[in-house]
Amino acid sequence: VNLVAQAVGFLQIVASYEMDEKLMPIATQGFQTLTEFCQGPCLQNQAVLVNSGVCHEANMVLKGNPARCNRMSVFRLKGVAVLTLLSLLEGCNDRTRGQLMVSCISLDSLKETIDQVWDSVETYVNTSDGNDEDSESRLELAFNLFILIYTLHSLQGDAALLQALESVSGYKYFYDMLGVIEIARDNRVEKVYFRKPAICLTLKEASKERLLANIDRSSPAAKLADFFEKSEELIFEMEYHMHIKQLLQKHVPEPPEPPQEQLHPLAYKILFYARWVVCKVRTSVGDSVQGGAEGWQDITLLVAFILNLIV
Repeated sequence: VNLVAQAVGFLQIVASYEMDEKLMPIATQGFQTLTEFCQGPCLQNQAVLVNSGVCHEANMVLKGNPARCNRMSVFRLKGVAVLTLLSLLEGCNDRTRGQLMVSCISLDSLKETIDQVWDSVETYVNTSDGNDEDSESRLELAFNLFILIYTLHSLQGDAALLQALESVSGYKYFYDMLGVIEIARDNRVEKVYFRKPAICLTLKEASKERLLANIDRSSPAAKLADFFEKSEELIFEMEYHMHIKQLLQKHVPEPPEPPQEQLHPLAYKILFYARWVVCKVRTSVGDSVQGGAEGWQDITLLVAFILNLIV
């Protein structure tokens, strides 16, 4: 425990100086070390960190934007600081700890950071294949901040936390992509929140229901083994759907909306309808490839409708 307290004291000294490129990796390693002390979770180390005021140092990092540091280094430091805060809540059902953390953390700063990051990654979220390391790092930071506020709200039930949560930019995306698992430990259930992989958005409801309906439930061991075996097929299916989606985004981009104020009303209506047709065909092609016979029936009817209009 003394080692933990000494590590916190060292980090406090580092954080008291103006951050630069030399101090940045030291502070980053400091937060990573503190996170490792807490994981498990280790309740005793968590208590030492909270009582030592590490939340104050994490808040300073999240509020700061050192001008003399590389942008990616700043995001990395903020990211590890958030992970340290999350590690303090791992396996925690103590409302007092949540209250203490909320009193040390600026909700406005958390919300502002999420808003800034979302403004810079919204296009990436909607169109990217997930290979942009810079955007992915920023998105991971925003998502972990969202999880932090969400976890504190789940622990506290504080109206201010809920208001801050629901008012962040990109709330629907973060909420839809928020996954949770429940772990039974020491006669209680712990919730662990995480970001769902983007590939999960391609999961078809019919495929999920088919998996759940066909699982071998003869025994707990058989159920687990059969689930892992069948999940391989489901993962392959989702990867295939994601590949089709990326191909469509690359080769059949969605046309921009026509500028209404610059066009004659009739020309605008024609272009608007043409854009709708292209988007409909684009969606139908993806659904047909992914959805089997029913999807091909839909695209056949759509093509027949377009041909009739032309004729």
